[in-house]
Amino acid sequence: MSIFDSVPRAPRSALDVPVRIRRIGATGWEPGQAVNISRSGLLIEVRGSFRCHDTIEGIVELSQATAGV
Repeated sequence: MSIFDSVPRAPRSALDVPVRIRRIGATGWEPGQAVNISRSGLLIEVRGSFRCHDTIEGIVELSQATAGV
């Protein structure tokens, strides 16, 4: 049994807000969409030429998540 088998995952909450993302050092931003969030992470969907080990930075527009509340 590994440590991952015994630690429950943080609850995830659905999220549907825009994000902008780019590789560190890049000048242009690419659009994306936040899918869900938890205290341990944020899942985003981005259509672009990113690779798994790219170092990235992003802007999440959370104010839009509460606009209708």
